Amino acid sequence: MKKDYGFVLITGLLLIYVIVRTFTVDITHDEAYSFKVMKHFWHVEALCTANTHWLNSLAIKVAILLHFESNWQIRWLSTLSATVFFVVVFLWVRKLDNLPLKTFAFALTLLNPFVLDYFGLARGYASGLMLEAMALLLFFVGVNKRTHTVAFIALLCAALSVIANYSFVYFFAGFIVIHFYHYYFKNGFVSLKQKGFYIDVLVCVAVLLFTIRAWFFIIKCSNDIGAGTTSITEGCMSFIEGLLYSKLSFSTLIAKVISCLMILFVIIICIYGIIRQHQSQVYFYSSVVLSVALVGIIINYFCFKTLIPYARSALFLFP
Repeated sequence: MKKDYGFVLITGLLLIYVIVRTFTVDITHDEAYSFKVMKHFWHVEALCTANTHWLNSLAIKVAILLHFESNWQIRWLSTLSATVFFVVVFLWVRKLDNLPLKTFAFALTLLNPFVLDYFGLARGYASGLMLEAMALLLFFVGVNKRTHTVAFIALLCAALSVIANYSFVYFFAGFIVIHFYHYYFKNGFVSLKQKGFYIDVLVCVAVLLFTIRAWFFIIKCSNDIGAGTTSITEGCMSFIEGLLYSKLSFSTLIAKVISCLMILFVIIICIYGIIRQHQSQVYFYSSVVLSVALVGIIINYFCFKTLIPYARSALFLFP
């Protein structure tokens, strides 16, 4: 633990920074609209807009019912989410032995200004990121401890991340693949006789049907389908624009080329991780999750003309 004191200190300072932002940053348009919908609740308006991130909206409603309506008070769930996310990331990072790799992983995950911004706002991205991180952590704990109870909680966290923000459905799709592969199909189909299998299927189907129904309702009602882009290259740019806070000091063409090369590099890394699955379970399962998410994005784009996640809607890709 001694050698990790520096990471503990930086993690603590970052958390303080996020908390200070909840007090000092003025309310944004999206937050104000969510507050208005919950303050004067009308179910049609709540259902009709992608702005309604359900867990965040419920958190705002709880604050309103308790007469806590200042900016930092309606952001309480995001503050809690930041705390949990930072702890989970620290637990990931401290397991790495190589200091340069540990520093790189820490910087990539926590020193991301775009991610830090959304942990200071009352939006569903914060709780979505927290639940995604918890799902991954608990999945690997379940794998090591060989306990299905922890695995089921991990599945619930992944499912709730979609309820927190619909864009996390791509992560959820990837998580479903590794969850059912490891616990039910890895050693044949004997596990299909277990009651737990059908409970897990029910959870997944319920969340996916809820999400699809919500999408169709929003499209029909307001066509407010959230943030995204029709450009593949712009979608790729989310990887570096988030890290650089959209302050690219080079031309857009160069930025697009670098972004596309980075995506290609990530895909190669994923393919290698899947092929060499015997070397590391963490590497293998993480590669599967990210690969399924990226394939899902591509299929939705070409088959259903769905917008490619971009900027804040691509935040689920970073963990």
